[in-house]
Amino acid sequence: MEESDIIISIVVPTYNREERLKQSLMVLSSQDYPAHKYEIIVVDDGSVDSTEKVARSAGFPNLIYLKQGNQGAGGAKNAGARIARGKILAFTEDDCIVRNNWLSSIARLFESNPDADAFVGHCFYAELEKINRVNTCGGKDLVKMDIKEAGTFLNMGNGSFAVKKNIFESLHGYDQSFRIGEDLEFNIRMIKAGHSAFLTSSLPALHFARSQIKDIFKRTHELAVSEARLVKKYFPNRIVFHAYSELLRVNKTFSLPFLYTIFIKIYLSDLLAIIMILSFFRYSYLLLLLIPLSWLKFRNYDLRLKNIPLAAKLSIRYLAEKSAYLSGYIAGSIKYKLIIF
Repeated sequence: MEESDIIISIVVPTYNREERLKQSLMVLSSQDYPAHKYEIIVVDDGSVDSTEKVARSAGFPNLIYLKQGNQGAGGAKNAGARIARGKILAFTEDDCIVRNNWLSSIARLFESNPDADAFVGHCFYAELEKINRVNTCGGKDLVKMDIKEAGTFLNMGNGSFAVKKNIFESLHGYDQSFRIGEDLEFNIRMIKAGHSAFLTSSLPALHFARSQIKDIFKRTHELAVSEARLVKKYFPNRIVFHAYSELLRVNKTFSLPFLYTIFIKIYLSDLLAIIMILSFFRYSYLLLLLIPLSWLKFRNYDLRLKNIPLAAKLSIRYLAEKSAYLSGYIAGSIKYKLIIF
């Protein structure tokens, strides 16, 4: 096989998630795209489980296993990109499952849109795959990402992401100083550099989120701190309003010059829920106590337990994530000297 045969290089960073990686590789190694035209690069970011055994037993002929010391997802992705032979880099995560037509869809998107530099697909919580079918592109297959529309990248991680390799290299890859949120930072930097990137409904992925409540809280808290850093870096001295509702297909941002950096995220569905609660309970502000109390009660719960109903799982996850975002925004606001909520 000639080196030039490889068109797409899939890069999968992984760390101590052998079972999830096994599921991901099963789909990636059975794409409907010609096998000789793509390679899979698994970058083991310092795992101590059986990740190497899982990767090497995947049975795909063009699979490369690379192990390094722990550097975070950004460092792992950069390492994979450096040895990639394809002209297109396709990034996914070890806890994400894409469709078996993922690569053929990526190839079609680049062929149909020759001026496009990158495409970002939507990730959905796996336990919501039968519920969360809302087209977050607002009924369109492609929505161009705009630096003026913060919602187009602050909500879009790169669990399903494809970019031309020469563009990725020209931007020097991911910023490894971001241990989390490196994909959001790259999206912003790519757009500011004048490259054309699109959100697409053609590249969905199921995200198997963490099941331990304490892990969910920790991860979400760190992401909120990272968002504060991004806002300070790319929206200095502005007041930014971002209104978002997946259900109502609203994802709008506007900003004004200001003496201080303020970022306000308004989740319309959450706001509606709060208004409904306030209308029914005279002393409903006391319900805010449920956040810390629920954290104390459920922090050691594993959401994989089968005796927990789906509604209860979602409620527990919701409380954990909201309280984590709140604590993260407070910490980020103090650390980076801004106001974000």
